Amino acid sequence: MPDSVTRYGAQKFGSASARPRIVSVYRGAGGWTAPPDRIRLTRGTAEELRELGYTMVRVRLRFRTHEVFIRRYLDS
Repeated sequence: MPDSVTRYGAQKFGSASARPRIVSVYRGAGGWTAPPDRIRLTRGTAEELRELGYTMVRVRLRFRTHEVFIRRYLDS
């Protein structure tokens, strides 16, 4: 289910259908950068970003910005 939302995502964003927009991605060596494309945070995109070496994402949903560890998002 690559487009599904994890349990942690549903709790953090208040809805099982919430798919916040990724505005920044973090990699230890490079710091915060713009995401490769305009993408939404789902299980599939989180797995892809983790494979590329990213550890955190900054997302925007309902006029609020949140920082989310990819590992925590996927482990739930």
